[in-house]
Amino acid sequence: NNTFQSTTITMGEELLIEDLFQAPAGSLFSTATVSTGVEFPAYLLNLYDIDIDENSISFEVVAQEDDPTYGDLFRVLEPGTFDRYYLTFNSDQEVDAFTSSNPSVNLRIDSDRILVVEIGADYDFKPGQNFKITLN
Repeated sequence: NNTFQSTTITMGEELLIEDLFQAPAGSLFSTATVSTGVEFPAYLLNLYDIDIDENSISFEVVAQEDDPTYGDLFRVLEPGTFDRYYLTFNSDQEVDAFTSSNPSVNLRIDSDRILVVEIGADYDFKPGQNFKITLN
């Protein structure tokens, strides 16, 4: 599941992405089984490929520069902006720590089964951008 929060766009409120895009509730929610392939190809209306394995979580922006949904939104994210991806697992993940390949990306460990990838200020949101969170 995905949420977005911004001091300018959402007035500081964390909104479900469906509310932001004025889409039906739950219509952008997605599930997958962790396997050897990309679990969420072209997730969120062709924005990200999200790949998960037992040791890492990787995101790559696959939307193109002229994408009708995202083209006007590509930019360096402002302070107070958070794009969050809630990953809920059926079993405990035993994640105690992490490292991120991008200083603007954090992993919040809400519980043994809920990990939140949090993209924040200074993230260069553009086509081809990618990052990897290594799980410990």
